[in-house]
Amino acid sequence: MKPKTEFTKILLCILCIISAVNSNLPRGKTTIIDALSSDTRFSKFLQYIQRLQLVIPFNKLRNVTVLAPTNDAIEKYERNLKLHNKNIAIDSKLLHKNPTSKTSQVRNSNYFQIEPNGPIYHGMDQETLLLHVIRDGSYGSGSWVDGMVWESNSGWRPAENNTKSDGEADEKPERQGIMLKSKIDKNGKIMIGNIEVEDGEIWCFSGVVQALGGVLRKPPPLLDLLNNNFDGKKIYNNLRLNRKKKLNNYASIEENAITDYSYFINGVSAAGWYDNILKKYSQQQEITLKTETSSKSRHTLWVPTNNYFIQNYEYPKWNYLVLGQKLAANNTIKEIVLKDVRNVMRNFVSPTSISVARLGQGKHTIPIINDDGESGLNNVTLDISSSGTIFNGFSVKSTDWIANDGIAHIIDSNSVSPAQLEWTPRKMLMGLNATLFLTLIDDHGLSEYVDGSKKDEKWTFFVPTNTALEQVFESVKVFESNSPKFKEVKNWLLYHIVKGKFEKEDIFDGQLLRSEYNSSRLGNRQQIIKARVFSRTSEPLSFSNNSTVHNNADKPWYTFSDAPLELDVPVKVEDYANIYVLSAPMSPPESILVSLIQNLDYSLFIGVMGASGLTTQIQNMNSISVLIPKNEAFQKLGLSYSYLTLANNPSAKKDLSSLVGAHVCTEIIYSDSFEKGCQNCTIESIGDNKTIRANTVNNTPVWFQKTSSGELIVSVTNPNPDTKNTKQIEIDKAKNTGYGSLDKSTSILHKDIAFSSGVIHMLSDSLLLPNNLIFSPRKLLSGMNSFAFTFLLKNLNLTYVLDPISSETNETNPVVGYSFLVPPDYAWNNLNAYREFYRRVNEPENSIYSGMNLVTKSKFFLEKDKSENPWRNKTTEELQDFLLRSVKLHILPIRADGQLKKVKPSNKKERLSLSDKDGFDYVANSVGFETLLDGVSLKKITLNSGRTIFSIGRNSLFPNPSYPIPPTDSPRNYDGYGIVLRSGSLFSFYGNGHNGVLSHKNGAEDKYMMHELDIVLIAPGNEEKVVSGIANYAWYVLLVFIGLGLFGGYMGLITLWIHTLRTHSGYEEI
Repeated sequence: MKPKTEFTKILLCILCIISAVNSNLPRGKTTIIDALSSDTRFSKFLQYIQRLQLVIPFNKLRNVTVLAPTNDAIEKYERNLKLHNKNIAIDSKLLHKNPTSKTSQVRNSNYFQIEPNGPIYHGMDQETLLLHVIRDGSYGSGSWVDGMVWESNSGWRPAENNTKSDGEADEKPERQGIMLKSKIDKNGKIMIGNIEVEDGEIWCFSGVVQALGGVLRKPPPLLDLLNNNFDGKKIYNNLRLNRKKKLNNYASIEENAITDYSYFINGVSAAGWYDNILKKYSQQQEITLKTETSSKSRHTLWVPTNNYFIQNYEYPKWNYLVLGQKLAANNTIKEIVLKDVRNVMRNFVSPTSISVARLGQGKHTIPIINDDGESGLNNVTLDISSSGTIFNGFSVKSTDWIANDGIAHIIDSNSVSPAQLEWTPRKMLMGLNATLFLTLIDDHGLSEYVDGSKKDEKWTFFVPTNTALEQVFESVKVFESNSPKFKEVKNWLLYHIVKGKFEKEDIFDGQLLRSEYNSSRLGNRQQIIKARVFSRTSEPLSFSNNSTVHNNADKPWYTFSDAPLELDVPVKVEDYANIYVLSAPMSPPESILVSLIQNLDYSLFIGVMGASGLTTQIQNMNSISVLIPKNEAFQKLGLSYSYLTLANNPSAKKDLSSLVGAHVCTEIIYSDSFEKGCQNCTIESIGDNKTIRANTVNNTPVWFQKTSSGELIVSVTNPNPDTKNTKQIEIDKAKNTGYGSLDKSTSILHKDIAFSSGVIHMLSDSLLLPNNLIFSPRKLLSGMNSFAFTFLLKNLNLTYVLDPISSETNETNPVVGYSFLVPPDYAWNNLNAYREFYRRVNEPENSIYSGMNLVTKSKFFLEKDKSENPWRNKTTEELQDFLLRSVKLHILPIRADGQLKKVKPSNKKERLSLSDKDGFDYVANSVGFETLLDGVSLKKITLNSGRTIFSIGRNSLFPNPSYPIPPTDSPRNYDGYGIVLRSGSLFSFYGNGHNGVLSHKNGAEDKYMMHELDIVLIAPGNEEKVVSGIANYAWYVLLVFIGLGLFGGYMGLITLWIHTLRTHSGYEEI
């Protein structure tokens, strides 16, 4: 009996305890249904419970708080329902009258199976009604806390451990119910879900019933919170309006672009979590008809605003993250993009409803989602304190925004991203939508440049936009790897890649960047890219792709190999690369001919190069520098240019080849070679200046110098001779290269113009003259095609003046050379004496005049000369004497002292007499010249306009306003002056070693010159003999007219006299 006695004692104790507990509860109110039934205010709520088949589940509830809407609240709900939804049935309807469900293995008093298509009564489903049940415990009116979050029974599911058909365990974690948030205003009024809790709570054994002044509605989904910028009033207004109509499918991401959280939505979508996290609770059906049946977990969003993403991810990075999978060329790259965007976005999503208020102060470990968007194996820290909340390093600005599919918290936009991604050029190029460039890179085996393999080195990429590339490549197709086209495209791509990271602010005008295109034509050296920086005052610049870049008034603009920038700033790839986006592709330099024809001011060099026969040789040469003279420089050669360009003249072609060769160096010299060095040249530094010595194709040296001001100078002499290097000095002197003078140099006007096998430098207006180039009188005469002057020199025994001067002489001031004044053939052919002399030398007495090198106009005179030429009856000695004096007058001996007397106009009268018809061409100065004709000198007069005149004396008839200078094709009569038409220097012929440069400073100042005059100067004493047959004929005609005039006048006087007599006779008769 003892055991029985002990059992009885234990049972009695339990009963006492139960009695003590039940003594505080209203007697007879055991279940929630009992509590509701005890108060008539909840009769309508009980009716809803019955119609929705929730009586039994409610009877099973334990330790809960039921927020029961009063009858007034439900009536108000029904009125609003009828007002906004006229088609909603009033009577209870079961969509499935005999619903079937699987029997759960879970046994829990607060859980019951909700059917997917369960009953609906007055627009309310089971889950909406269960929203009024707080499963956290029994709380009286004094238990509510402002800002506290409570878990309801709506949507709650316990964890399940089932077994699949294949025997594997099917574990499902607990699914939280929809959360509710309590608020207490300043008057102490308690609000749950924005509805007031009224007085009159009812306690029972299963919990407590609180009276509610309204019907709870499900919170909006997370997506609505984001789309409405967490504006609570706007959210619930939209929720109410959406009940009026059936909603369409969820709008596209682009349609949410105007919200403050659209970046977050786009990121979640790009991560592949949109359906799991946002879309599953979006309003695709009428909200009041939606039954929550999903077994997927709820989520907590730690939401940053758009500004956070803008600050932490510049637009190429963000474009890559959200659009990269669409732009990826293959699945491997897609997987990389997906991994990156998930690494970024997982930091903002937790796989359960996490309330800051429910957790309370302290440090908590919080899960973040994995790739499936559901489970959470990675944990981060949530630090809650009185001073604020920090989640995974993010400062939380606003907490506990309740949604029917979770909770959202708003992160401060100034937070720093915890995601550490490896950024590569490929990722940035994808974000820039440079997909065509990337496709070409991959197809031509250059992926290592963009996939991060070369991140240990610095790089700069120049990337044309897709639009620009589409204009170059009609279709991006892959060529055979051994085909020329494949190599051409590959080299084109390498030309857009530069080793070294160049910042925009460090780029200066004319800077040369070395591309990765190592051309065999450059000796496998890197082809250059030339940067140009145009100031705000620059004019618009047109490019070869027909685009025009206009000046920005606020800042300079940049081009690279003539390709303008599309984006104003470079896109950075971590700390090792920059990407410049171009609006046009850069074209690798083409051949020298193509590069030259782009500037017409230098086009003459192409013709000279062709005439010299060096075009093919220069085109085939590798690693060369070509110095291009301006067209005006060749024109300064004057008569020398006429000689050099003679056709079918071996001597002229050889000299022209020497001249062209002096402008071609066998080494590439860039403007920055002074700092970067060069392969086959010598760099010297003296003071602040640096000098580079290189060789030309003539095997002669040429010097490049860069001054402290940055000016680039070229010379055939050493501007900085090394006085210690006596051997080199002797070599230079032996080659007559000059020695140490910047005056013997010319500046480079346009530098670093790249072509396929070298570089071009364009000189200002000067020529480089090779040391072995000699312009003799015979050469210049042949260039003039001067038959008459050469004929006279030969037949008057004056050819010695065409030969070099012998240095052996006893004279104190010997003749060391000559200058020549050469009238053209037509001027000699107008001279009677020359025509007669030519006839006697070349023609027998009775021969026919033919085959003479005379101008067409002279043939008429020759045919008449037999009878009309006044020299016809003169002796040969008289002819020779006359012509010898005339020719000697045109030859100017230059003596050793080289002193030429300069004469200024003595008075205003003389200045006016020497002025041109325009009244401004006054004489600048005149110089006296000795001639071969004894006792006769000439004056070389230079007018301010630049015209040059040779005059016999002061009393000669100079051009004045009443007698203008005639054009060259209209020969003047034989006056006392001759106008210089063209000139040429007799370089080096008389030992006058030139300084190697022909420029505007010294081009016409050499003392040994050949000038082409417009007429033949007549020696003093020969004037009376200079009367041509046509002149005589003219005089005869004039005399006849004068005689006829005098006779007519005489007859007129007689007639007048007779008429006068007859008149007087008449007067007398009257």
